[in-house]
Formats: sequence, C-alpha cells, structure tokens
Amino acid sequence: MAVAQAQHKIWELTQLLDDKGVSVKFAIHPVAGRMPGHMNVLLAEAGVPYDIIYDMEDMYLSLKKIKNLDPKTLIYCGHEYTENNSKK
Repeated sequence: MAVAQAQHKIWELTQLLDDKGVSVKFAIHPVAGRMPGHMNVLLAEAGVPYDIIYDMEDMYLSLKKIKNLDPKTLIYCGHEYTENNSKK
C-alpha cells in the first residue's frame, strides 16, 4: 500500500461505499507492514478514521459472521505487497 500510495484510493472507495450505506471496517494484523502500526499510519495519513480500524482480535467475532452471509456477498481481501508482487 505504501509504494502505490493506495491508502488514498482505499479511503475514496470507503467513502463511496459509506455513501451507499455499506459499512466498511479495516482489520489489521498487529505486525502488518514493515513495523508494528505501519498500516495504521498509512490509513490515518489518508484520513481513515480510527473508529473503523480494528486489530484482528477485535474483528474475530465479526469475521465469524461471514459464514452466515448471503452467498452472493462479495468480500475483498487486500495485501500490502500485492502490486509489488505482480512485478515478479
């Protein structure tokens, strides 16, 4: 996310979804990125409010609800190095 500066586009997409009534939450692994807190810093830089950023432990109960979602529900998972990995 850092190399591509994708945090800004992620925030724009989050706002578009919110405008349509879609609840967006971010779950961040405690050591995601280059150092603890790295991903939180990137999202904060883009203006993502702290109240929708959770650590994995806080999100566990929400993640358990996935099995009860409508089968047509789309879930998108991100990874910080996705764009960079595609260059290999």
